[in-house]
Amino acid sequence: MPYAVTHVLVAIIVAELLRDYWKKFNLHYVLIAGIGGLLPDIDIIVF
Repeated sequence: MPYAVTHVLVAIIVAELLRDYWKKFNLHYVLIAGIGGLLPDIDIIVF
């Protein structure tokens, strides 16, 4: 389970760094990145 948290945190942190660098990067994209970070761990929810 800590891997799911790590995937989400890394995705959100990278998205926030991109948001600071690139001003057109919206806060909605950070949410999408967090959800996308969960996709590798979808098998935990399924099983």
